[in-house]
Amino acid sequence: MQMVHLPRKFCDDIDHICRNFLWGDFDDHKNIHAVEWDEICRPKEGGLGLRKRKDVNDTFMIKNCWSILTQPEKP
Repeated sequence: MQMVHLPRKFCDDIDHICRNFLWGDFDDHKNIHAVEWDEICRPKEGGLGLRKRKDVNDTFMIKNCWSILTQPEKP
């Protein structure tokens, strides 16, 4: 389980790498992106269901805080 809050810049860099992979972008070859990244990150009903790393990071941190508050005896 994640125990460290990742910096926003780091999360943005991971999203950038994911976008480039999805669209087949390389350093010397750029493709036209047919759909905005925000649309891809929508739930499966309207997008691909991918999640932004910042949102995932925040969710894990909130889950950890909740576990600490509700189960203090758990290691």
